[in-house]
Amino acid sequence: MKFMKRKTVKAMLLAGLVFGSAGLAGLTQASAAVKNESKPQNSSIESSINSLKGLTKDEKAQLLKTELELESTWNEISKISKKIDEINMKIFGSEDRMASLSDDEYDKLEKKASDQTAKLRDKLDKLYEIVDKAYAKDEAILKKLDREEGIKY
Repeated sequence: MKFMKRKTVKAMLLAGLVFGSAGLAGLTQASAAVKNESKPQNSSIESSINSLKGLTKDEKAQLLKTELELESTWNEISKISKKIDEINMKIFGSEDRMASLSDDEYDKLEKKASDQTAKLRDKLDKLYEIVDKAYAKDEAILKKLDREEGIKY
């Protein structure tokens, strides 16, 4: 799938680091926390970004700005992902049911799920492109964080 490109995964990993969570749920919860805060400087996201070592105040400010700009995008990603999950649950049913399906039955249901979620997945692609573009301006900062974590390119 197009929406899980390397850059997107990298962006999600950074966001996971910032939010203290490796999953999308952590991203949206932190974004929701920022939305509900009257003063972003008191938010957990700002605290997380400010706790990152080896970054200047300007770099931290840039990361915070990007995260705040992406808040509505992450919320929309979360909503669409939930819709996809709901459709898949309706089609596949429980895990026990899925485990009992033959390969042929599973393939048919997978095709049905893919067809029914195609437009939603296209929307996710577009939203992740927004995330990619937003993080592109932070590329140097992200690489700096990666180097501190021992990640080499």
